[in-house]
Amino acid sequence: MTIRDREEALFARWKSQRMYASFVEDGVFDEAMWNRQSLHITFVLKDPHWPGGTGKLRDSLLVHDPHPNHWRTWNNIARWTQALLDGGTYQERFSLEERRAQLRRVSCLNLKKVGGGPRVSDRIVRDFARKDWSYIRDQLLLYTPDILVCCGPVVGRALSRDVFPRAGLPVRDWEEEDGWTCFYTRFPEKQRLTPVVCFRHPQGRACRAVWRTWFRQMREARALLLPSP
Repeated sequence: MTIRDREEALFARWKSQRMYASFVEDGVFDEAMWNRQSLHITFVLKDPHWPGGTGKLRDSLLVHDPHPNHWRTWNNIARWTQALLDGGTYQERFSLEERRAQLRRVSCLNLKKVGGGPRVSDRIVRDFARKDWSYIRDQLLLYTPDILVCCGPVVGRALSRDVFPRAGLPVRDWEEEDGWTCFYTRFPEKQRLTPVVCFRHPQGRACRAVWRTWFRQMREARALLLPSP
């Protein structure tokens, strides 16, 4: 079975067993491109801005522009993908095709699969993480990424306190660096520990100078945490 086949089976079971009226699918954007990467990256977010419906986020972002209020999220994730996989210099602007080309290389996972509005409370995110921990674990095991990037402080708290302990995945060796913290986990049958970087929310309102700093910090995380390409 392909990753997409296994995602679809997991999401069908997740939605049915949890009886969610709406469900937004995420995951690997482009399986062929994912398989070509020397390092596999999963960005973990709170929830999709997808009011009142069911959809496929990973497909939609490769065809349509993101919601007008959320271009920052996907532009910054594209930049962080470049920083982690390629290094290089900060790119001021991304065309639609450039953004899509970067997203095709990674996967994303929302802790709360039920779509919502532009804001969601930390309490609700962690409630969903606690209730859905086994499904979140199963989705991560489809990817066994080489690095996890938590997009916002509550995501790191939810994984380290609500999901991984219940899933039997270790949380160890906390480190603090300039602008981010990190812990390590180990996925079954994976020799290397996987760093889990607790970083900024990419939708955060900031000036370009701050976005440039975030890019530099992500590039430094790559140098500190991952093997040389």
